[in-house]
Amino acid sequence: MVPLRILLLEDDDNDAFLVRRALSSLGDKVTLARVHNGGEAIQYLQGRGEFADREKYPFPTLIVTDLKMPLIDGLEFLRWVKNHPICKPLPVVMLSASGTPKDVQQAYRLGVTAYFVKPVQFQELVRLLLLTHEYWRQAEQVEASECP
Repeated sequence: MVPLRILLLEDDDNDAFLVRRALSSLGDKVTLARVHNGGEAIQYLQGRGEFADREKYPFPTLIVTDLKMPLIDGLEFLRWVKNHPICKPLPVVMLSASGTPKDVQQAYRLGVTAYFVKPVQFQELVRLLLLTHEYWRQAEQVEASECP
């Protein structure tokens, strides 16, 4: 089985550490690449700049993004992904501290696959990520090498 390749957009080092730690129990069933904002994520998906080496930075099969980030936030990034034919089918999961109806509705209008509020308890984060992993491991995955 090919590991689930997750691209994590998270500007907070502590939150990124917790996600990485929560996914560590999956071992080689998942790979995780982290970028700090939507601008870096676009470069990653396009295979540009420091992300040109697809051996080192493989194209993801799942994107997990925060909502509020500097430069290009989660909603702007989502809009970019869903406007690119090659990237559009990629599942995008929003994992945000914000659960305001406006943010959630806007994310779904833009095409987010799922929206979750970041759990306060670490064990809940582990549970949420394990369920997300299991779901996407069973789902058909998009195979591509970059989004032009």
